[in-house]
Amino acid sequence: MKKNIYKIIGFILTVSIIATLPAITALAEEKAAKEKKVKWGIAVSAWFPSVQGKASAGNEIDYKDTLGLDNKNGVSVFPTYGADSKGKWDAGYETFSFESDKQVNDSFQFNKGRFDSGNQIHSELDIEYVRLKYMPSYKEAGNSNFSMVCGLGYSKFDISLRNKSTANGTVEKSFHSLLPTIGARFETGRSSPTVYYAELNGMSLKHKGYISDMEAGFAHSFSSKAVFRGGYRSVHLKAVQKDDFAKATLQGPFAEMRYKF
Repeated sequence: MKKNIYKIIGFILTVSIIATLPAITALAEEKAAKEKKVKWGIAVSAWFPSVQGKASAGNEIDYKDTLGLDNKNGVSVFPTYGADSKGKWDAGYETFSFESDKQVNDSFQFNKGRFDSGNQIHSELDIEYVRLKYMPSYKEAGNSNFSMVCGLGYSKFDISLRNKSTANGTVEKSFHSLLPTIGARFETGRSSPTVYYAELNGMSLKHKGYISDMEAGFAHSFSSKAVFRGGYRSVHLKAVQKDDFAKATLQGPFAEMRYKF
């Protein structure tokens, strides 16, 4: 009698285990799928670039020589996200503001406004830079990795000149450009907490302008979620509108902290 009871109990347990196998397998697959889904995060970046460049909407003016714009440190906060080993996405948004007050040495015209030698000019330059990139052959495994980089880059320049010596008011002009970008990225030392990398991507189109974004540095992982990055970066931007243009070179050291949720 007891043997029959044990057989019945064993049969019930066996059937129960077999019945729950599909559910267990489904949960395991769901967990694996979640691990491969996009991982969001946030980045806080401090960049200390020097600025050089020119703009033309009449006469060509130099940001430093003509307007006297000074360098300015920039801090940006933007979301980040990365997919599984089949590829990696990254996005960023940065904005920089420069201003100055200077007595100009030479006369010039800008966007139908005239500024004479000796005039006191208050100048403002705002630059926005948005980038979206995808690395199709990026792999998380291995000590080193080389991947192509493709994406989009958007730049916008807002220039404002106010003649404080006259009552002519403020002259303003905006330039913007949207370009596809392509390049490459190399990483090494990924078997250790500190990874070293170099990346270059950009594009140049005659009637649109150009984008060139070069970066080299290191990334140190404090944990699987927190990463500190540092290095040197050089960004060249130009936006063209018919015969007018604005361009800038921003370059200098940077520090960045990223956290994955």
